[in-house]
Amino acid sequence: MNTLSLQAPTMAGKLILLAAAICAYLRFPRLMLRHYRKMGAFPRVGRPRSFSEKFLWRKLFDRDPRIARLSDKLLVKDYFRSRCPTLRVPETLWVGRRPEDIPDELLEGSVAVKTNHGSNFNVFVENGEPERRIVNGRINHWFRFHTPYGQIDREWAYTRIDAKVFVEELLRDRTGREPLQVIVHTYDGAPEFFLVLADTIGGPQTYAAFEPDGTRMVLDIPRLDREYTVFSDDFVLPDCFPAIMEDAARLGSGFDYVRVDFLLVDGVAYANEMTFYTNAGYPDVEDPAILGRLTAPWDLRKSWFLTAPQTGWRRLYADALRASL
Repeated sequence: MNTLSLQAPTMAGKLILLAAAICAYLRFPRLMLRHYRKMGAFPRVGRPRSFSEKFLWRKLFDRDPRIARLSDKLLVKDYFRSRCPTLRVPETLWVGRRPEDIPDELLEGSVAVKTNHGSNFNVFVENGEPERRIVNGRINHWFRFHTPYGQIDREWAYTRIDAKVFVEELLRDRTGREPLQVIVHTYDGAPEFFLVLADTIGGPQTYAAFEPDGTRMVLDIPRLDREYTVFSDDFVLPDCFPAIMEDAARLGSGFDYVRVDFLLVDGVAYANEMTFYTNAGYPDVEDPAILGRLTAPWDLRKSWFLTAPQTGWRRLYADALRASL
């Protein structure tokens, strides 16, 4: 093993880290400026420390092929089934490349029409509404972006997905309400904490935060593009939440960080997606204690870049970064 990885950073190692940062700034100046505008500081991308800096580092350096595969909303379903056979997965009813090819009978009922290559590319059809013309228009708009999804924020994995449109069963509870969302932050399979979210149509989003053991946390989400309210103190987690934590641990095992999302319908959990670039890498919380909870467990030494063999300048940089960590 290179001796550089067995000791504190040498002067040569520090120069390599500095050179990597300079190259990143020269190659991606808009991304660095975007980080500054979002976070109020220029990123320390050569040796990342904060939550947002680690996301930026992942975007620029970590080319884990599993991330590209599991960011695909269709392929990730196979992963869910293989790792957690008892976990429910929403049924896929149809897959194709053009929304015009979706069978009419599917769009006459209640279904979810999605694309597999981005975030929030969903059209929820209920009792035939919205009409097919609107569904086709939205899907085709997402397919015809002049800049491929993920390219602006350098979310590398999304740019590697073979874009498709698919129709999925629409999950609703017995009263017709949308599912609760359960968002679990995991670090090599260890859940750190999780959020429960309820989308209210035409109103604010309701949320609550919990420790992995189910203890309620105090978490203030700043008002961003929508309003938020907090679940009342008498909100009770469903009986299946320990199983959700176990499934999140299995699904997140082997990844330095990944957010694992579930949908909750009448107390039954469904796998939803795995998110490797949470909020495009810009956290929606400002509480230093919470940011510390998000950042501290993220050990970059467990990343693909620092565990897989690298060559050329990547090997030099990987050795220098590993020594600095």
